[in-house]
Amino acid sequence: MLIFMASSKQEMAGSYCQVPVGVGKVAAAVNSSLFLTSNTVKHVLITGSCAAVQSQYKLGDLIIGTAVMQYDLDLSRFGLQRGATFDSLGEPTSSWISLDDTLFAKARNLDSFLGRKLWFEARLGSADLFSLAPNRNADQWLKSSLDAVDMESYAIAAAAQALGITVSLVRFVSDTESGHKAKSYAKLVKESALAVAQLVDYCTAPNEKSPTIL
Repeated sequence: MLIFMASSKQEMAGSYCQVPVGVGKVAAAVNSSLFLTSNTVKHVLITGSCAAVQSQYKLGDLIIGTAVMQYDLDLSRFGLQRGATFDSLGEPTSSWISLDDTLFAKARNLDSFLGRKLWFEARLGSADLFSLAPNRNADQWLKSSLDAVDMESYAIAAAAQALGITVSLVRFVSDTESGHKAKSYAKLVKESALAVAQLVDYCTAPNEKSPTIL
């Protein structure tokens, strides 16, 4: 069963099971863990909006991730890379969680979908921050390490990974690197959420068999 997870119901569309997890890493971790431990889930799709760190991303573009980290965690004083921490046994963890992008394999030959540019192999970062463009652009580490940022992806991915559940990610750009935003955020979210659902429909639809030539 494929489950959509995002911070709010408004960021999801289509006929898929939709689980809003709230805003921020703590709410997302708690609510996604509660759902995943109470239901049989094989695949989680993280979706919703994100803010672009790099300049090539435009409003409404669909970003498909291959890795996510929590960039507001900095234990470099203890010899760890940014985003890394210690587990319950005191062992250092990796900064990154790998994401499965094979869900979107069918779309890899497409440059765009429903007029929206598709971007693959993106690296995203999550933080309990509402990151504004001037702050993102002033952070050289951010500019050199991430493609886009949000507030929940890492927490959802960590909860799913701990349970051995496959995790994929596709988010839509709601704030460009220069700080450009849509005139109507609600309209952008509604249309983008529908585009994500249609992209998943396209990627999961069975391929038509070629007619047999007798």
